[in-house]
Amino acid sequence: MHALLSVAGARTFHIVGGTVRDRLLGRAHRDLDVVVGGDGARLARRLAAALGARLVPLGHDGLVSYRVARPDLVLDLWDRSGAPLEADLARRDLTINALAFAVPAGRLTDPLGGLEDLRRGRLRVPSPAVLDDDPLRVLRIARLASELGFRPTPDTVEAARARSARLPSVAAERVRHELEVALAIVPGTPCFELLCELGVHPGVVPGEPVLERADRDAFERSDALVQETPWLLPPAVAPLPLHWRLLLGALPQSSIDRALRRLARRGYLGRETARQCAAIARGTGLPDGVPDRRWFLHEHGALWPTAAVARASLDTRRPLSACRRVLAELEQLATAEAASLFDPPPLVATREVMEICGLRPGPALGRVLADLRRRQVEGELTTPDDARRWLESSTPRS
Repeated sequence: MHALLSVAGARTFHIVGGTVRDRLLGRAHRDLDVVVGGDGARLARRLAAALGARLVPLGHDGLVSYRVARPDLVLDLWDRSGAPLEADLARRDLTINALAFAVPAGRLTDPLGGLEDLRRGRLRVPSPAVLDDDPLRVLRIARLASELGFRPTPDTVEAARARSARLPSVAAERVRHELEVALAIVPGTPCFELLCELGVHPGVVPGEPVLERADRDAFERSDALVQETPWLLPPAVAPLPLHWRLLLGALPQSSIDRALRRLARRGYLGRETARQCAAIARGTGLPDGVPDRRWFLHEHGALWPTAAVARASLDTRRPLSACRRVLAELEQLATAEAASLFDPPPLVATREVMEICGLRPGPALGRVLADLRRRQVEGELTTPDDARRWLESSTPRS
């Protein structure tokens, strides 16, 4: 702020958008949105130089804008070029973001009733036209509703639903960012319900009919499990792949894999999230019996809590009390025997396996090694001698 004041000199500028909103709500907000009434290019260059930051020209909503960025700060500077401040605010996505704080005068401008909407906890578009200007705002409504715990007005829901089919016209990386932020919020049920209400789901992104309608009960069960079991709170459970998995519902594995590949190829889903989601989608139901639980923990590694919550959430036939009991037993097993579960050293070296079994490198050797590994993880074989005796007594196919 000091650098901005120094660069602006005697010129009045306005802090706008989420910065003002979050300050009024008592929430932290790292980034800054600033509006100036002209000479934006020169001010942006001087500000970037003063802060030792990168300057990126942006084009958005028909306005001239610039991003001043460094690792600890992102400042977007908008030049309204002499147009009335109220006209600029009327183009904002929501009334709670159409607030402007004048610097250095310290005066708040609220032409659209954003303060009252903040007080009432509601989301309201200044007009349906702002959704025509940028259809991504349909997703932003869902994201902010989840993030702030606010509720969109009926008129806003109606306007957003009527325009949700235009989301495919928006750059995929922008859609992905909004979805990533929204679907990483716990609890996930409010976001899921609003996506359905706004006409964004099924399909998540209209024009990509790859997802079935997820069961609302799965989201409610997931929220209950995570919120009622403290050790399952993030980051133990990764909400983003979990919520994507719940959106996929009870599709068969092959359909899930196809859906994830298509979403990732279109740019709506990050590669790592797609990989994690595919991994936790393998198998159904919580594992019963010690050997199965040991292999489940080994197979999923650090993602096992996410996979377990996903399975428990989708398995609506099992009571939540029973799911919590299994989750607690899995956690105890993972804590007590981590060294023998997640990445245990081989009991017998590959070369010795080849010698005992008379095998060369190839599929048959691979099958023997995989079988040996599974028996080790499940606890059937615990010492090198156990492994050697099993190898000697077995008759692997060549």
